[in-house]
Amino acid sequence: MGERKQRLQASRTAAKTGMAASMALLVYTGFKRGRRHMNLHTWAGMSLLGFTLLHVYLYQPQKGAAARRHAKARAAAPVEGPADAVSGREQQRKEK
Repeated sequence: MGERKQRLQASRTAAKTGMAASMALLVYTGFKRGRRHMNLHTWAGMSLLGFTLLHVYLYQPQKGAAARRHAKARAAAPVEGPADAVSGREQQRKEK
């Protein structure tokens, strides 16, 4: 595995771990009472949102790679449309 993939995998793991820790703290502080826990609950919620955004960002495909993949698929697949279907029928009639 390349160095870039290893860094990406480590970042994904860190994002997931951060989300889990934030969620655990959010649940814990949700059951507690007091001003201190209320502030901690707010910060835990914001950190959960931050880790979630990071997680979503890390799983987005690369723009260049996706474009190349789609272009390659379009070039390999034969194009059939309404015009091709009509010409195919006309050829069958001419052969008879």
